[in-house]
Amino acid sequence: RLGQRFRLLVGSRRGLERHQTLRHTVAWSFDLLDPAEKDLLQRCSVFAGGFDLAAAGAVAGSETVDEFEVLDALDALVRKSLIVVHRSAHQTRYSMLETIRQFAEEQLVASGRADDVRLAHASYFAARDADLEALWNSPRQREAYAWFMTELPNLRNAFRWAADESQLDVAAVIAAYAAFLGAAVENLEPVTWVEEIIPAALAAEHPR
Repeated sequence: RLGQRFRLLVGSRRGLERHQTLRHTVAWSFDLLDPAEKDLLQRCSVFAGGFDLAAAGAVAGSETVDEFEVLDALDALVRKSLIVVHRSAHQTRYSMLETIRQFAEEQLVASGRADDVRLAHASYFAARDADLEALWNSPRQREAYAWFMTELPNLRNAFRWAADESQLDVAAVIAAYAAFLGAAVENLEPVTWVEEIIPAALAAEHPR
């Protein structure tokens, strides 16, 4: 039941006082944020397995949002220990502790914006299709496979939401390129996404 850890911790017999304060501690930290930081934290709760600056910008709420504004908000959230930063020689990625992510997701749902943000998340990963095709058809082909392995949790979430919400264009694109890349690294999970979406795609005479 770790998917509902706040409820798990505060059950009548399990609810030691220190556990009951966990939610209040997270809420207290959240309440100290300024509006831009609260908004970005909620929006980034849709990511699974981490995200980079470009992905954060894609769910930031507007195409006109300045990348440096997103970076400033991410930096503030890192300094306040609500987002974790992972730096390597090639990239910087961000993630949240699952307890923080679940709390932020609850706030996003309560705000009524969850579907819009999840659509932005799924659309961002669908839009990577052309970039990955170009990368695959270049001497940097290995990077396409590495990207797939890193972003598989996000691809999974994006496909699942799009399929469940009948966003056929988004679901079909993600399933098609993820299955292609997955087969090359012997990960056939996305092939099952293709199998799932084929009946709806046939019925709609979808070009994919």
